Amino acid sequence: MPTVTNRKLTMTRAGTPVGTKFNVVVTYTVNFSQVESNLVGLGMTFADEAVLIGVDPPGGTTGTPLRLVGGGLIPVTGKNQSQSIEREHKAVVNRLLLDEDPDTISIDDDEIRCRIQVSSPNLSTNLTQAFTDQVILDVPVNQ
Repeated sequence: MPTVTNRKLTMTRAGTPVGTKFNVVVTYTVNFSQVESNLVGLGMTFADEAVLIGVDPPGGTTGTPLRLVGGGLIPVTGKNQSQSIEREHKAVVNRLLLDEDPDTISIDDDEIRCRIQVSSPNLSTNLTQAFTDQVILDVPVNQ
């Protein structure tokens, strides 16, 4: 199964007024073994998906999917050697969409991670699931 390393989630304030939106960048490396590279030569394909999730409890890896950041076919070639493919996905996300506890009465910070999944359309199950570090967004700006 491919592995995902060098996972990083960066979220910077944007929008007018500043803070109403976030520029989101997710970067990571997908590593393929020699066997997986050989399977590509036989017609197998691999795809990834990066989804922002609201994390509960803080520090966990489960939560509500909030927004797809990106994904698609990974350009692996059919080589007889291992390969590492750098991936980067970007999105501009409205701050209100990042409220991972919308039904709570008290206003609190939002804990966000990106869930990265690598799959093969040739198979019926995800091959790899990994997570970035958690980013904590302070209380939302009134809009």
